[in-house]
Amino acid sequence: MRHAPSIPVEYAPIPVGPDDTELVAHDRHRLSDALVRGIPVARTLRIDELPDDVATVARIEVGAIRRLRQAARAAQARRWRVYVAAAGLPFLTATLLGLLGVWLGTVPVIGEPVGGFVGTAGGNVGGLPLAAIVAALPSVWWIRRVRRASRAAPQPNLRQESVATSELTVNDDLGPFLADARETMRDIGGILSGNPRPGGEQAHRLAIRFGALARIAARHDVPSVVAFAADAGEQFRIASQPPARLIPGLRLRRRPASVVKILAPYMQRRASRVQARASRLLGIASGLVVAGAAFFAAGVFGIRGDEALLLRTNEAIVFPSSGTVLALRHGFDGPAESGTNTLTVVQGPGIFWSWPRPITERRLVPLTNRALDIAVPFPGDPPGQHLNVEFRYEIDDLKSFVATMESLDEIDSALARVVSAELARGFAERYETELALPNALPAPFIVAGLQEGAGELLGNFVEFSEISDAFAAFGVTLRPEPSHSFSRD
Repeated sequence: MRHAPSIPVEYAPIPVGPDDTELVAHDRHRLSDALVRGIPVARTLRIDELPDDVATVARIEVGAIRRLRQAARAAQARRWRVYVAAAGLPFLTATLLGLLGVWLGTVPVIGEPVGGFVGTAGGNVGGLPLAAIVAALPSVWWIRRVRRASRAAPQPNLRQESVATSELTVNDDLGPFLADARETMRDIGGILSGNPRPGGEQAHRLAIRFGALARIAARHDVPSVVAFAADAGEQFRIASQPPARLIPGLRLRRRPASVVKILAPYMQRRASRVQARASRLLGIASGLVVAGAAFFAAGVFGIRGDEALLLRTNEAIVFPSSGTVLALRHGFDGPAESGTNTLTVVQGPGIFWSWPRPITERRLVPLTNRALDIAVPFPGDPPGQHLNVEFRYEIDDLKSFVATMESLDEIDSALARVVSAELARGFAERYETELALPNALPAPFIVAGLQEGAGELLGNFVEFSEISDAFAAFGVTLRPEPSHSFSRD
């Protein structure tokens, strides 16, 4: 009959713990591998005298199973933390895309459509569903990556029934080793006693002592102590290393070694179930903190003194106070009404917070050195000629200017229509007046004269706009000497 393969694990109780605590040395990595893979363990207990109770090995293995379960629960808590934190990531993604869209909008030729698409996360093409999909892509990638890692390292359902002390061999030849290692173990116990979190120098001393203990155990052929000493010594060696350097001249804070955490696999006491539940709840709570921090960071923005920000509440998810803006160190500012939609006008300078995308739609508005490009139909024969004018202007009264807007995407459209209509009417009246004179020149000469004097006429128009009631409602000031050119269809 063929027997199932087994993994040999040797146990050796030695008095090397803090405050004369007896530790059970063994190869914890080999034991964990056997328990996880479900391979039987061939146990050997090395003691000088057979104790009344040989359940020492069972308690160690039960503790190992419990720690493996705790590790599985901790991994599950980390996954839940990622799932919860991923809920806040779309808001931060949408805000970062909005900032990127503002920058792309300055690129010549393709900047405006590309910046508009990126800044709204595709919302100006596919609406809110597409914007939600684009903003959620980093969260989906993050969750898929965590799930793939979880599937690559599955945790089995460890059963305590796999521990059986009936298959236990006792070997009583540990005396010579204990006699030879007595001084080294006394030094280790002295450093550990009353010092649950040793610093860098003490951790270095412990690493040296455990290295010496491993060499003594190797001479006496006690592999369980060799594995234990090598494991503990390596962990204390890592803890003794200088902390990582953050920037030149500045290092991260040193994290002291935890004696309880390092020696827990070799102690017979049971791990706390309350601690496992607390670790799981802490993981979920930290995910909520990350999600909340991402959500809050997505709403922070800063504007300069020559800028303003327009925030309009998304009508699909509107709720009370959704138009509220917090000016840091200045208090709250409520929304201003524009037509039938709720619009909040925020002027700089300062740092502000509002509900992030997609709860609010944002548009950064420069108040100075703005450009208005219009094409004015020019009178005369042949038809199809246009006067192209680039006006530079400044917004003096932002709320008056905002009141004329139809949407955030057509921020200059109302002003452009009025300017274009006024210019077209002015040139048409001038053309008709000169054409109706008794000694009028032929129409082509009148058109040529109008073209030659277009600069002067545009200057008169700028002066007229300063006193015109039609422009007073816009709250803007046109700059003199606008550039112009002529074109044909």
